[in-house]
Amino acid sequence: MKFEILVEGVSDKTTLWNILPRILGPREQPHLWNIRKHQGIGKLPDTPDARIKSTDKTLLGQLPTKLKAYGNTKDQDEIIVVLVDLDGKDESAFRTQLEGLVAMIDPRPNVLVCFAIEETEAWYLGDQAALFKAFPEARDRRSLVDGYVLDDPACGTWELLVRITCDEDPSTLCKRGRCETGAFKVHLANKISPHMDVETNRSPSFQAFRNLLRKTADIQGRDIHFNEG
Repeated sequence: MKFEILVEGVSDKTTLWNILPRILGPREQPHLWNIRKHQGIGKLPDTPDARIKSTDKTLLGQLPTKLKAYGNTKDQDEIIVVLVDLDGKDESAFRTQLEGLVAMIDPRPNVLVCFAIEETEAWYLGDQAALFKAFPEARDRRSLVDGYVLDDPACGTWELLVRITCDEDPSTLCKRGRCETGAFKVHLANKISPHMDVETNRSPSFQAFRNLLRKTADIQGRDIHFNEG
């Protein structure tokens, strides 16, 4: 089986690159996988045939075109996984919108829609051991970690991680611009995701993502043999 996983950006790709071998096994037969990054989430077109600007490199902006291309391959062993941050949206309404657009694609590929609630940074907070291994100094701010409610859409996850890992006001980072914020998220991904334990991560949206991939691939966690070396 082949998984084509569409993500919003570099930090998401970095995280998945480090943890997918622990979820699906090595990037080889019987389960191949690729991760396709974009330039942010963007806006979902109203119809699959809506004209998209050539400069739109966002995940949702490019989604209809990419799904058409995948559908035309007629590869029944290929699964397209759309992983997006919920970012405060109503999950049911957003899923209906996404799946409604997918249903209009003809021929339609096999598509799985997955959400990170509120964003993939919440998955780091679902694994305190990985967080503290990557940032030992964060133990001094453990009260912030312990006070976090798993997958809380109202908490501002990456902003909380700024406070935990840097002891800095997130607004200071934001004032430096989008590039600085993006670089910080990539920094978190590079530091934390190599240490993540996919079996014990407590984030409900991470567990849903992991379990859906494994169910689709018809494998169990015990079937995964990942060589750290």
